[in-house]
Amino acid sequence: MAPQLTTTLTVTQDLGRQINDEILQNLKGKRIGIPDLFRLLPGWEVTTHSDVDHISLKVNDWVARWVDDEKRRKKFIRANFGTLAARFYPTVTTTKCIFAGQWLAWLFIWDDEIDCGSLTNDVEGMWKYCEQTRTLVESCRDPSTEDALREVELPTVVRAFEGLGRELTASLSADAADRIFKEVDDFVTATADAGYRREMVGLLHREDYLRERHANGAVGTCSYFLEYLHDLSLTSHIFEHEGIKTIIEETSFQLIISNDLVSLRRELNEGQADSLVPILVHHEGYTPQGAVDHALDMLRESYDRFVEAEEHLPMVAFDGKVAEDIGKLVQGCKDLCTGNLHYSYTSERYLDKTCFTEGRVVALTL
Repeated sequence: MAPQLTTTLTVTQDLGRQINDEILQNLKGKRIGIPDLFRLLPGWEVTTHSDVDHISLKVNDWVARWVDDEKRRKKFIRANFGTLAARFYPTVTTTKCIFAGQWLAWLFIWDDEIDCGSLTNDVEGMWKYCEQTRTLVESCRDPSTEDALREVELPTVVRAFEGLGRELTASLSADAADRIFKEVDDFVTATADAGYRREMVGLLHREDYLRERHANGAVGTCSYFLEYLHDLSLTSHIFEHEGIKTIIEETSFQLIISNDLVSLRRELNEGQADSLVPILVHHEGYTPQGAVDHALDMLRESYDRFVEAEEHLPMVAFDGKVAEDIGKLVQGCKDLCTGNLHYSYTSERYLDKTCFTEGRVVALTL
């Protein structure tokens, strides 16, 4: 049985890579233009935390402590996740924004091992890595496991989550902790599934891809993290309201699609065709620019759904504190959308200065 299984996996794995490589080759050298994405979010203000420089310094210190490899450490320090936190969460305290930067750094660094690191083509190693992470994440909900966990050998980046997870457990209500830890578990599990699928199957179709990205993109953790950062007191009943669910879902949608657009060239250069534009080209017959234009339409429709959901929230039905907290949650989701774009345009993680033709209009050769 073992030889047959190995042969089957090898053939399937080769097929997945072949599809990926064919798409990369077909897109190579094509030119696309991306307009100023801020224009798709009319009325939403762009703000940055006033203590951004201090936040960046502290978050980079945390990155330096938890990333062993010098080359990768320099890469992640250049990414400046403290600045991303300052864009995402501009109105929280400095202390909490530093914590948010550490949280975001962990998400990126952890994912990088699978996306473009040592585990990219190692399915067995990837699954072990994810199971180790899930075990640690689960243990963070139980303070009594702290001593025993010190004896367990774990990758450094996995271990880095422990301080973050235990702080959330100590600070959040049980319901709020359940929400964010579920998002983390979904992120880890979906990332493993996506890594396996890329190697073994190839590109998903659009709807399946977007569902997968909602989980493995970690954007849900960023939305539910607002509960901790703003000391919100919202029950599960509030989060089950259709309007709130729509706002959180559309926040995820905005971050996924806008990130897929601005990071497209970087992903292709790293040998990854697993992104919305290549999917639209490969499965639905769009030209590269046509796929970009369709993605822009998807962003416009998502914005309209967000605004409609906000307008129909029954705020008068809630008491003063609940209504105030809902307002902070909704504004926090808007800040995630504008902050993501601000970071993407200014950090050079995805776009360097040569990509811009005027203002925030982008022209790329893939």
